[in-house]
Amino acid sequence: MSQYLLGVAAHYTHSAGPTAGEKSAFPTLTTPKHVLRHIHVFCGVAMTALLYAGVKTGMDEWNMVSDMGTLVPEGVVVLYWVIFGIEVAVYLFGWLMEPIRAGAKSRASSIEAAERDEKSAEGEA
Repeated sequence: MSQYLLGVAAHYTHSAGPTAGEKSAFPTLTTPKHVLRHIHVFCGVAMTALLYAGVKTGMDEWNMVSDMGTLVPEGVVVLYWVIFGIEVAVYLFGWLMEPIRAGAKSRASSIEAAERDEKSAEGEA
């Protein structure tokens, strides 16, 4: 519940503006943000890591102390690692896409600036 409230509060705060981190390959990191946004991200990543660690610890403990002598089914363990891998890959993919999007935006803005300069030069002639 606290992570939810932090998220709601963080999304109602504003960063320095859309152009604050434009010159950086990672504008998400370089744009100044309210401290609630940093706390929200940190708590979200920490909570996710602790949840995965808890599930993994539970599966290991089940294998060691099960009263019936049963083990966690191999399919469950494989599914756990597949879901974990997908989530990590998607998170990293988002980080890797950021410099690509930032580069595309800077190229688009430089093309727009060149077009404006060209139009203003034609207007002066």
